[in-house]
Amino acid sequence: MMTEDEYLWDRIKHEENLFTSRANFFLVAEALLAAGLANDKLARFFCWLGVGISVLWVLVVVLQGTKTWRPLQSRILQIQEDRNKAGDTATKDVATYYHTAYKKGWLRSWLVMGIMVPALLAIAWLIAALFLLNEKPRHKDGVHKVSMESVQIDGKIKWVRSL
Repeated sequence: MMTEDEYLWDRIKHEENLFTSRANFFLVAEALLAAGLANDKLARFFCWLGVGISVLWVLVVVLQGTKTWRPLQSRILQIQEDRNKAGDTATKDVATYYHTAYKKGWLRSWLVMGIMVPALLAIAWLIAALFLLNEKPRHKDGVHKVSMESVQIDGKIKWVRSL
């Protein structure tokens, strides 16, 4: 039978695995949306969809943090306090690992992949969407019609582009 330490350790590993799988799916979805920008007719849609997916990903990470990681953290720290009171130092110290892996350092994986990367991607999608909103409309065949006209300036003939 599994001790509570082993159960919590397995649960932590499971949550890390789940987070990594979701992060990979998020990155693949963002890459597919970026490829969708090549389609002139749907480019704006893909930009707004990218913003939505980025915001949704941040919400998923926040929910996972508040509903799963926080209760795990509380239980692990409670076990550590109980052990410290009892003077038990011989068993595996899951709380110390958890503390060093999740509490220390600015570049934790869930912070980078769960908050920073999606926020930067959402900003990039917004900029792309705004850029596409300001783009000049294209003709039916998808190509800008450009013609050259000759204009005489100071006795010399100059070629001028006109749209």
